[in-house]
Amino acid sequence: NLVTQRILLRAEDRPADFSLMFSNIDEFDIAYKYGIDKNLDGMFACTPKTARKLYDALAAGDMATAGALQRQFLPSIDLLFCEVNPIPVKAAMQCIGYDCGGCRLPLCGLTKEHQAQIERHFT
Repeated sequence: NLVTQRILLRAEDRPADFSLMFSNIDEFDIAYKYGIDKNLDGMFACTPKTARKLYDALAAGDMATAGALQRQFLPSIDLLFCEVNPIPVKAAMQCIGYDCGGCRLPLCGLTKEHQAQIERHFT
């Protein structure tokens, strides 16, 4: 939650090596403006080139470009929520070359239809 993270950022007794990570691509531009510059989101892992461009735009203060890049994530977001997380994220990571293994029980692989959609989108 962004409010909790902002409170933690301002905490005077926060250890120097304490790091905050944000996990909501929809609000990352806002979090970044508040000083939360690390993101833990499957979308960033699955789209590293676009994520790098987004970080660069935010660092440059170019919110128009950052917003446009965030909108580019929308089709990927839809695909990564086609089934229970982390199943689609792991499939997308496999497509871009990361052997992250399969899912553990009780989770299973993607349906053939969703697997084909993810392969078309992420390769």
